[in-house]
Amino acid sequence: MVHPADMDAGERLREKSLVYSLRDGMAWSVMVGCGENYIGAYALFLGASTLQMGILSSLPPFLGALSQTVSAWLTDLIRFRRKIILPAAVFQGTLWLPLFFLPGLFGDQSVPVFIGLAALLAAAGHFISPPWNSLMGDVVHPDRRGIYFARRNRACHVVTVIAVALGGTILHVFKTEFPDQQAYGFLAIFAIASAARFVSAGYLSLQYEPPYHPAPKELQFGYLAFLRSMRRSNFARFAAVIALMNFSIHVSAPFFIVYILRDLHFSYLQFTAVTSLMVLSQILTLAFWGRTTDRFGNKWALVVSGVVISVAPFFLTVSAAFPYIAAFAFFVGAAGAGYNLATANYVFDAVSPPQRARCVAYFSVTNSAGFLLGGLLGGWLGDRLPAALDLGLTRFHFSSPLLTLFCVSGCLRLAALLLFRPAFRELRSVERAPDAGCLFRIAFFRTTIDARFEPLAPPRLEKGANEEEDGRT
Repeated sequence: MVHPADMDAGERLREKSLVYSLRDGMAWSVMVGCGENYIGAYALFLGASTLQMGILSSLPPFLGALSQTVSAWLTDLIRFRRKIILPAAVFQGTLWLPLFFLPGLFGDQSVPVFIGLAALLAAAGHFISPPWNSLMGDVVHPDRRGIYFARRNRACHVVTVIAVALGGTILHVFKTEFPDQQAYGFLAIFAIASAARFVSAGYLSLQYEPPYHPAPKELQFGYLAFLRSMRRSNFARFAAVIALMNFSIHVSAPFFIVYILRDLHFSYLQFTAVTSLMVLSQILTLAFWGRTTDRFGNKWALVVSGVVISVAPFFLTVSAAFPYIAAFAFFVGAAGAGYNLATANYVFDAVSPPQRARCVAYFSVTNSAGFLLGGLLGGWLGDRLPAALDLGLTRFHFSSPLLTLFCVSGCLRLAALLLFRPAFRELRSVERAPDAGCLFRIAFFRTTIDARFEPLAPPRLEKGANEEEDGRT
């Protein structure tokens, strides 16, 4: 660890930015916990159909990803990333309150209008992503990205759990004590989400911004050129297989909330508990995933977590009991933590700094196309698949047609997972991973220690080797 007196001015500014980024992330997490986590619940409250739920979960991220291409272009044009990040954050904060007025103003058209506003919310959030990723990639040293973002994400997840619990409690109180005024419960949590985003914007305004140097004109390329480069570009192939996996995941993922709230009739408190356990498992395992991605590589973490994510949907057919669903959410959350962290860190490894904003935008567009197509397919199938499956001599009877959809998604995920090994390669020199039994013991021991002793503060920036450019776009 470098003593503050030995740091130059740039290093001290980076140190402060790590703290500001943590606080920004925690405020943003309040918005996610009280706002984004209850968008699906609000859509069901407004009377959304299964197909509309599929559109709600897939169209806004896709349109948001398209906005990233504009954001990446502006980043190269303006060259001051905070000038893009801050207005988008403030705009996103202002969009939460109008959601409450939809039933009174639009009546039967409330759900389509809500989907449109959700698309604007997503576009504002996604618009921030390319310049923010570019800026953070310059601030955080590549040798420390795994552990830094793991600890940052872990702190954010703690706040998310608290915010989810607060939001669920508010909705439960209004539903049980004021059943005719349930809409005001959503007004309360959306107001909290709005205020939290404004706090987040305040910390974003304090971020240190190193000089930005866009890629030379001859190295800049459009989205079609990005797609055409898949045969020779490791990063483009990575984007393609992740998009395919996310297509497979999104065939069923948006309808988990429909399954537990509509089909299983879980209360808001039970829904909150399931959501909180999913986030809690990420808190407990993120430090482990951060260390192991730094040590064994991001591709290894993607394969290991991808196996769990792929087989998980089949386990939903075993039981509909609340304790079982809660345990299911906990284990899926742990795998999702590794999958999301490794995906984000692989992008940092695979793309050189001058092209990071542009490539993050193209990656997001490709990825969100998978979300869009998967969500639309799932929404269409959700009302058409039977609640029984005939597999040769075996016939499965399910309590809900959505369980059939979950099984279809699981098969698609397993097929996509087979492409991970040949499609892209690890870009850093890493250790060989231990066998599964040893890995489980390490994970259990480290997770237990982290839960008891690991601080929630970001690590200080340390000096290290220069970024390797091999294999980068």
